Order: sequence, then C-alpha cells, then structure tokens
Amino acid sequence: MINTMFKHDKKCLLFEIFEVITAQQLTVEKIQIINADLIVGFSKSQQHVKIWSISKRQAVFEHFFDQKKVNELLIIQNLNDLVAYGFLDKQVQIWSIETQCGFSMLYELSYEQQIKKIKLLNNTTQIGILHNNQQIRQLSKDQLQQTILYESNQQVEDYCFFKKQTFLAIIQKRGFVLIFSIKSQKSIKQGFNNCDIGKRLFNQNLEYEQLSFVKSNRFKKNIIIFI
Repeated sequence: MINTMFKHDKKCLLFEIFEVITAQQLTVEKIQIINADLIVGFSKSQQHVKIWSISKRQAVFEHFFDQKKVNELLIIQNLNDLVAYGFLDKQVQIWSIETQCGFSMLYELSYEQQIKKIKLLNNTTQIGILHNNQQIRQLSKDQLQQTILYESNQQVEDYCFFKKQTFLAIIQKRGFVLIFSIKSQKSIKQGFNNCDIGKRLFNQNLEYEQLSFVKSNRFKKNIIIFI
C-alpha cells in the first residue's frame, strides 16, 4: 500500500507493509505479481518456482526444473489459466500450470542466438526478447508469432517498449540512447544517457506520451525525463 503525505510543502510517498510472505526453503531471486491474489517467487540458482496466494496465506503451487536450466521465468494469466514462459540459453519453453498436475509442456521454441534479456509488455499479450546478436524480437503468447522489431550492429544494453508498444527506447554501449519507431522502422531521437537513474527508468515498461532529453546540472550528465 502506498500513501502520500506533504512534508515541507513537498509531496512524499509513504510505503506501508500489508502482507509478509515467508519463502521458507526457497531463496527468492525474483518475484512477479500475476494478479491481485497470486505472487510468484523464482530461484535461478535452485531452479525452483513457487506461487503464493495472498487470500489463502499459503503456497498453492511449486515446481523444480530438473532437466534444463531456466535463466528467466515469466508467468502470465490467460483467462482462467496460468501460462509459464521458461527462457533458456537458446530456447523458450511454454508451459501450462495446473495446481493438481503441475507443469505441462505446450511448446518449445529454439533460436540460433542466445537469449540475453526478456521484457513483458504492458498488455501482457506479447514478450520482447533481446538476443546476443543485438536483435529484438516480439513474441505473441497466443499465436506464438515471432517478429524481428530491431537489429543493430551496436551492443544493446537495455530496452523497453512504451506508448502502447509502438516505440522502443534502447540503451546502447556507453550510455547512448535511441528512440526507435517500430511502425516506421526509423530512429526518431538519440542522445547520451550516462546517469544510472536513467537506466533504472528503462527497466520499467512505462507508457507515456512524450520523451525528452534534459541536461542535468546536478549530475552534469544527460538524463531522460518521461513526461
């Protein structure tokens, strides 16, 4: 729960803990909120996933990956079903989750290039995949269609989709930032962003109307402000 208060004529955020979940024997390295009731905990080192129910105050599902090493895991609610995406070095495994039967393999996609970073888009119907060859693909969870959105000969450090998934914000090596239009397949804005706060902003799937480059006197670096 997040509340606000005014302190010295400035609006501040207050965070209040409303629930504490004990993972017990699981070393949680990443969490994901599926819906208002279900939370996922994933341990890459232990290859262990657990789903907790807030209303039931207990774990409702857990699974160990014992065949192939999963680097990243995303779980999406599709109507009343849960679908899990396991990202390996060069594969994407799609699983159906049932609390009684466990994981059931649906599909497996293979790539020539290693998967570097994945992003869940805002509408939760598509996933962005960054490969080691600097290609960014778009994967639809319903039809398993794959589209190459962006290719570069420069190293891509991070990226995110914004403005209803019509643009890509891309951070390249040494803090060079590129705003790329998916529809026109053209770069519309570019500049340098060497400030860490800018990189943290790009890790979120933000959806805003405009982007602007602003010079910061405090950090003496160019940062990106979302408006």
